[in-house]
Amino acid sequence: MKNKVGLFIAGCLAFFLTACLGSDDPITYQIDLDCRIISFRLNSDSIPGLKKVKFTIDQANGKIFNIDSLPYGTKVDSVACIITYNNSTSIYANKVRPQATGDTILWQGTDSIYINFSKPVTFEVTAIDQSTTKTYQARVNIHQVNSDSLAWSLYNNKILNQNITEQKVVSYTYNNNKVYFMYSRPNEAANNIKLHYSNVSDMNNWEELTLRGLPAEGIILTQITVLNNKLYATSYNGVLYSSTDGQNWVIAENRLPSVKYILGTIKNSERQPLSVLSTIISHEGALTFAAMNENSEWKIGEKVPEKFPLTGFANCSYYNMHNEYLMLATGRDQNGQQLNTTWSTMNGETWALLTNEGANYFTKKEGAILTYYDDKFFLIGGIDESNVGTKNIHCSIDHGLTWAIQDTLVVLPEQFTGRGFSSIIVDEDNYINIFGGKTSGNSNDLNEIWRGRINRLGFKK
Repeated sequence: MKNKVGLFIAGCLAFFLTACLGSDDPITYQIDLDCRIISFRLNSDSIPGLKKVKFTIDQANGKIFNIDSLPYGTKVDSVACIITYNNSTSIYANKVRPQATGDTILWQGTDSIYINFSKPVTFEVTAIDQSTTKTYQARVNIHQVNSDSLAWSLYNNKILNQNITEQKVVSYTYNNNKVYFMYSRPNEAANNIKLHYSNVSDMNNWEELTLRGLPAEGIILTQITVLNNKLYATSYNGVLYSSTDGQNWVIAENRLPSVKYILGTIKNSERQPLSVLSTIISHEGALTFAAMNENSEWKIGEKVPEKFPLTGFANCSYYNMHNEYLMLATGRDQNGQQLNTTWSTMNGETWALLTNEGANYFTKKEGAILTYYDDKFFLIGGIDESNVGTKNIHCSIDHGLTWAIQDTLVVLPEQFTGRGFSSIIVDEDNYINIFGGKTSGNSNDLNEIWRGRINRLGFKK
């Protein structure tokens, strides 16, 4: 009604001016028929931060939407809508049609209105001439999955066309391409080690490569390690092997008399200019920590504690407070006893026990896998003291000092069989890739790959 009165007054004024000027030529006035919405906001006392959510208005296609989706589970079935027109005086009416209710609401756009946005809402804005219209469809985007949930899927249920007793998968640069190398031991009489590879973008296809230089027996397959794109492996008789291409292996140069175990790698940092290979050697009749840097120079460290893991441990390199570290978790000690402890080092020569004596954050086991993911450590699965594969996930937010089991969002699916001695790699797309694994200490390796990712780590930025 206000707009009609304004139009009437404007017409009278035009007539008055025409009469006063005594002109025979009529004066023409252009009525503004702009009915565009130029600002759109929502608000609700029960949804913190809703009023700060930015909505994009696509004028060409008549779409209104929020690019950054609201959190999973957000209820928008009754929220206040605030809009601004490009010229409010040119608006005659606004018909609001929420799909969720099927109603039609006549709204001038100046008073408060609560609308159900659980489904798209249509705004039909009519200009003051009552014929010019502009239609928008407004949609509130809400994440359809819990952003903190870890979603898993079976990526490949037949990696190789043969049964194997164990495997180790490493990330490697081969012929200038990022690939995964899988070293495996077939369940055959010959027992020779095999090498297969796949592109990181297609783990459904694995091709065999010729492998030379590694003995058929004695290699600790699960401890094959990459340092600066050079691979290392050791044998139970203490011989260290190396390879610059993953296929051709030789006895490593400048090796110490007997390298018994490879624990992992520590990248270079401010305090340590060269990356090192962390090992355990036989030195003066005792198991001793030793580190070999990327120039094949060795440093001998402390003697290995009695309850330190030698085999079946999970390992992970990580960065903390300007330094690089290597962490080990679970495994078997020199007496063959399973452990439920974590250890850490920043040089490979001295190690510190992280978990308190007597702590039972997780059960004693071997063959678990460890990775740093989503700003915390994940310890997954393992073979327990009953020789049964497990699939519990424990997390640590204090770099291995304490651990908590995950029982809601970050869990493995029911279809995932408990296992140990898998390989684990987190790729550039934030997927956790779990390769194979054994359901018990003496079973064949599972011929499958599982992938998982926390949903929000896959959202586009």
